[in-house]
Formats: sequence, C-alpha cells, structure tokens
Amino acid sequence: MNVVVFEEMLQELEARKDKALQMGGPKKVQRQHDQGKLTARERIDKLLDKGSFMEFGLYCTSDQPGMQDKTPADALIMGYG
Repeated sequence: MNVVVFEEMLQELEARKDKALQMGGPKKVQRQHDQGKLTARERIDKLLDKGSFMEFGLYCTSDQPGMQDKTPADALIMGYG
C-alpha cells in the first residue's frame, strides 16, 4: 500500500470519527440543551476522568439500507472508563 492511499484512508477515518462525535449535529445537541439535558457524551465526560473513556463501536452504523449516514456510532455509545 502506498503512502498516498494510506493517508487517504486515515483522512476518511478521521472524517467518520468527527461525524460520529457530532452526535447528530448542532441542532440536535442544542435541542438537548434547550430541554435542560446534557448529551450522552457530555454525561460520560462528567462521570469519568478526562481521557479515561475507551469507546467501542464509534465507526458502526445501522445495517438497514439508507440509514448509514443517519446512525453515527449506530446511535449507541458503549465503552469503559
């Protein structure tokens, strides 16, 4: 595998990670905040020491056709910390 292909794969992986960490986008996060709620990731951050959470399944998506872009992390946060 050449370096260019590897770099492209890393960039794609980073883009998928960024999308999953957006938790549905700013509108959905704001909707949670408007209801006086924290997002799931914000709650995890409050429960655990910074940087101690090891997440599994960040790159998973739904297996239903057409739902892959709508289900970052398969709408589930799982891991340990």
